[in-house]
Amino acid sequence: MSWLCCASEEGFCQAGPEGKTMTIGYSGYGAAEQVGVVVTKLDLSLGSNVGVAFDVQDKSFPVVKEVYGGLLQVWNSSCSPAEMVQVNDRLIEVDGQQGSKTELCDRLQERKDAGDGVLELKFRRPREKKVVLSKTEGKEFGITLNYFKSASKVLIAGLDEDGLVQDWNLAHPETPVKRGDVIIEVNGLRDDVTKMVLEMKNSEQPSLTLLEY
Repeated sequence: MSWLCCASEEGFCQAGPEGKTMTIGYSGYGAAEQVGVVVTKLDLSLGSNVGVAFDVQDKSFPVVKEVYGGLLQVWNSSCSPAEMVQVNDRLIEVDGQQGSKTELCDRLQERKDAGDGVLELKFRRPREKKVVLSKTEGKEFGITLNYFKSASKVLIAGLDEDGLVQDWNLAHPETPVKRGDVIIEVNGLRDDVTKMVLEMKNSEQPSLTLLEY
């Protein structure tokens, strides 16, 4: 198994002070095991505080770390759990435009500063899946991991053609481990990457909880 540990932290991209939502729509999220899309439409004339902090460990998209006050919090307090913007949802579009994490955050900030019109945000809700690996003597995991030491999750940055993970994928085609999946739990351990990675190394049968976007 390859371990690529990023020791630095890039921080947060935020939107912040006061306001209320106008409308929010929701589409594409059926059974709990499926990846879904949550679409919000926020009236910025009612306030400029979108009320979201992004954990930018994900190199491609901003991932929701916290929803605090503002437009999104008002929505979350008045809708079903399936329709809420939640931790680990990934921002994929701002006003119909896709882009890198920097481009999306910049676009969000521009719209917030403008303070008028309807802001449309599209989030992808990840699918959660369980993977249990049984170690075999002489066989590696066959994955490359990328993570910040202070982070709460581990990115699977690469898959080898051989290894325990590929063995799992062949045996469980309905829940394969993929490049870009995020490990959020190892044998019941969460929120501490150092302990999670150590548990993967030491456990004879590590049970992983992953998010697939």
